[in-house]
Amino acid sequence: MKPIIQITQKEYDSLNHKANLSQEEIDLKAKELYEKHGTHKIQLTVSTEEYYESIDIQANAYVRDWDSKYPLKEEDKKKIIHFVENKAEQMYRRSFGNVIHSLETLKRKERKLDNLIRKNLVITVTGWLLAITLVGLFAYFA
Repeated sequence: MKPIIQITQKEYDSLNHKANLSQEEIDLKAKELYEKHGTHKIQLTVSTEEYYESIDIQANAYVRDWDSKYPLKEEDKKKIIHFVENKAEQMYRRSFGNVIHSLETLKRKERKLDNLIRKNLVITVTGWLLAITLVGLFAYFA
């Protein structure tokens, strides 16, 4: 004998609506639920440190999944972190190219140019003061 279950019209309509969801609505609902209850998070930090000749790029990744019902294995976390760090460094180098390596050289050349301009300015001002003094002395004693 089959059991007979009676439900209200509201419950029936709710069940019928859920059963007739299209694939598009299912995907949308799944996306909303994932955004609301999703627990895996990849945090990527890219930092640069200036050295004498070049800039060292360090990409640090962190995987957080402690709220998950299905936590990632430690080995999988390491794979994800390794992948993200490599991709971030490749993307950074592809975006900026040789600028990373030549930045410190450009800074050195700029300092040298500033020092050269200052030296030339001091020599020029001293030369003009000396010339004015000589012309004044020549006019005074002549």
